[in-house]
Amino acid sequence: MNICLRCFEMKEMYHGRDCLECRTKYLKVKRQEKERKTCPICKTEHNSYLCIECSDKCKILNRHKKVNGCWEWQGKLSKDGYGSFKETINGVKTEIRAHRRSYELFKGKIPEGLSVCHRCDNPSCCNPEHLWIGTPFENTQDCIKKGRFLNA
Repeated sequence: MNICLRCFEMKEMYHGRDCLECRTKYLKVKRQEKERKTCPICKTEHNSYLCIECSDKCKILNRHKKVNGCWEWQGKLSKDGYGSFKETINGVKTEIRAHRRSYELFKGKIPEGLSVCHRCDNPSCCNPEHLWIGTPFENTQDCIKKGRFLNA
């Protein structure tokens, strides 16, 4: 029996410093502190095991680098250069394109069957000011007009 360094009572020690009761309380508080995060964008405190941002909007605002007016996605890129991240929809993890999610969050709903196109021709860009809605045909026409059709 020794004096616990947390509650200063004579108790049987756990690894020589803390009693089992104090050690359990200490570990519980530490676990809660570890899981509590502050969003770097809006400074909201939230509980999350993996993600530091509290919302998709904050995720987009935090995970880009500004280059020539473009917001180049700094997260995962697909093989064709488009930014993407995982989102849980109805309990299923789904990969979402960053530029599509950015359009939805900053400009509004994307009508079914339409594409989110880039004015800047930068697939990793998620700046909502560089994005527009068009049909697949309009997107292809834009590609031809800008001379990118043969490179695609």
